[in-house]
Amino acid sequence: MKENLKKSLLLDIIPIICIMVAGEISILQWRIGVVPPILTGILAVGIIAHLRGKKLNEIEDAMGNGLKKVFPALLTVILVGMIVSSWIIGGIIPTMVYWGFKIIDFNNFIPIVMVVTSIVAIITGTSFTSIGTIGVSFIIIAKQVGIPLEITAGAIVSGAFLGDKMSPLSDTTNISAALGKTDLFEHIKYMMIDTVPAFILSVIAFKIVGNNIKVENIDMSNINSFLTELNGAFNVSPILLVVPLVIIILGIKKVPSNIVLFLSVILGVVSSFIFQNFETADIMKSVIVGVHQKFNDPAVTKLFSRGGIGEVSSTVITIIFIGCLVGIINDCNSFDNLLNKIQDSIKGSKQLTVMVFAVSLGIGFITGAQLLAIILPITIFLPLFEKFGLKNKNITRIVEATGTVGITLVPWSVPGVFIAGTLGVEMSKVIPFLFFPIFVLAINLLLNITGIGVSKIGEEKSIKRRVLAFNIFEK
Repeated sequence: MKENLKKSLLLDIIPIICIMVAGEISILQWRIGVVPPILTGILAVGIIAHLRGKKLNEIEDAMGNGLKKVFPALLTVILVGMIVSSWIIGGIIPTMVYWGFKIIDFNNFIPIVMVVTSIVAIITGTSFTSIGTIGVSFIIIAKQVGIPLEITAGAIVSGAFLGDKMSPLSDTTNISAALGKTDLFEHIKYMMIDTVPAFILSVIAFKIVGNNIKVENIDMSNINSFLTELNGAFNVSPILLVVPLVIIILGIKKVPSNIVLFLSVILGVVSSFIFQNFETADIMKSVIVGVHQKFNDPAVTKLFSRGGIGEVSSTVITIIFIGCLVGIINDCNSFDNLLNKIQDSIKGSKQLTVMVFAVSLGIGFITGAQLLAIILPITIFLPLFEKFGLKNKNITRIVEATGTVGITLVPWSVPGVFIAGTLGVEMSKVIPFLFFPIFVLAINLLLNITGIGVSKIGEEKSIKRRVLAFNIFEK
């Protein structure tokens, strides 16, 4: 009986259906977030693993292993929460907001947001830190002048994940290249085939959307009054801009991301002691639980009441549940029948690249785990690429588009939950404005279906032979 259950394709599909149905009800109808579909997935996969012979303690161990896999993401989220609060109480984010108002062109605000965020993300190698620092600053500016937050968030996320995809310091970029047995910089160079056109199209789209936002009637007297209050609540010295500059330099120097994150918190705390006038207890409390200072201007109080471990606690809980789901799927071989069936059905190179695209996107949709959407497809399909005469960098490009970037379109994914919590937006409203992820996926799908730009084994040798023959002919 258990042998039949182990081979049942239907049992592989049931958890997928459960997650999709629970997600539709919870997110779109009840609007209570992403935890219910994840818990539904854990329950469904756990029951099926038990029916297939896994003992309860084995399932618990699998969940523990899953938590180990998501621990880096947990640590990053917690540190980013502390960076936000320490950079607020230290006056760094208020300074960025203050000078942002002074120099930014509001007629091109939305495309500027994407470009600046992408530069910061490429340099630092992390989308989460970019969103939690420069992204939060842009959200505060947008909120103050009445620019829609969901559009601003779309530009922030588009820029941040472009950087995450293309930075040589990014963990996902390094993991994709390493697992795909491809040189890191060859991998990055090859990804330009989808990144460059997607970036250009995204900037154009954000420019068009931004042109329809009425910002020409901004009351500068209100803005100036806000800036005066901001300067009274914090010391907004330009010297504080040295802190993000130091973080950028550390990124260029390829300092490990966790060290950069810890140092970011420390620099925020040090700045609060040197440049601000808060009590020591208030500083430490703000860094840990979030900024809850009362300022003379209610607008300043409301805008800067954020950050700390408290603000990211719901994100942390969600990631823990995602880790449990990932662990059961990994260690209990929950989808082996389905994946083997898919692998056996592939008969050609175009079908292979399209299948990798679909499986990676599907894994991201089901589990919400960025790394799983990268690791599993490479593990399953990499041996087939040589068989069909394709270079390994094809698969690394595809999983970066789907697993690194495309997963932002999944509200219950780790990035989706983090974005919603950090920027204070509803992901279902942001997704239509995630132009870069949408364009990257569309371009990749087009490349895979048509075979355009797909790198094949032997192409370079063939080109070299033609060049050599041409030179000999000329001589």
